[in-house]
Amino acid sequence: MFSNPLKYIAISALCLIAASCSDGLEPVPSSGDFCKKGYSLCQVENGNRYLIEAGETLVVGFGDEITLTSQYEENPGYPVSYGSLYVTDTFVPDDKIVEISSFAGSSGSFMHIKAVGYGTTRIELEGRFGDETFLRRSIEIKVEEASVEAVDLGLSVKWASCNLGARNPQEYGEYFQWTSDDPATKLLGSQWRTPSLIEWQELESNCKWETFSYNEVKGYRVSSTSGSIFLPYAGWQVALEKQWVGTRGSYWSSTPSETDMACTLLIDDGQHSCSSTFSKLNYCVIRPVRD
Repeated sequence: MFSNPLKYIAISALCLIAASCSDGLEPVPSSGDFCKKGYSLCQVENGNRYLIEAGETLVVGFGDEITLTSQYEENPGYPVSYGSLYVTDTFVPDDKIVEISSFAGSSGSFMHIKAVGYGTTRIELEGRFGDETFLRRSIEIKVEEASVEAVDLGLSVKWASCNLGARNPQEYGEYFQWTSDDPATKLLGSQWRTPSLIEWQELESNCKWETFSYNEVKGYRVSSTSGSIFLPYAGWQVALEKQWVGTRGSYWSSTPSETDMACTLLIDDGQHSCSSTFSKLNYCVIRPVRD
């Protein structure tokens, strides 16, 4: 979920404040934003609900997530989830920027939005209950590009200061399946890429490796006379299950080993090795490099 304090005022044109809504008996407009009296759209986080104000743009980082629900406030101060949210055909979101899914919870129906790429996309939502449409709002979602520091360790390439999809060295970042369409290049631009096995071996052979805790996150501090990077124990993911998070880590290289396997860096408490391989169907983290 969002760590930015602006997370609650982020979505453009999403405020469905009852005081500004039209009377519930008026016909539903055939197009454009509207809401009936008493209805609103909100973000749900940790059991709390936060109205999303009008005139804002949802600005998030890669990997950020938000959960939305539509609600009705018959009695002031006591809103309840009402109906379901649907994506209309007016603005179809770019699935390379956001992933959208819906789910039913114990307290209502919800929509989940996750930033999976960079750029700006737009989506139109409708709140419905049976044949009734009680709100329609368009959303602009902007996923800002990460500011990645290139650390010079005196090697043939510079290493990113954090994992792909992370904002700080201690964050694990996102998990990716191995693909020839390099995620680091796709998300950060042509200057960045996934390191090759040879580049991992160069890092392993020419730097000092020591187990280290960075802001209470365990991993390896890899250092030379000119700088250092931190590799957290991010674990890996098999199907939908993350494994060994906080105790081990597997980092992709761009080097395949077999048809369905690729070379990785494997780290755990006390050892690090570039001789391991993983199934390309598994999900590992990436530490980008650039020339």
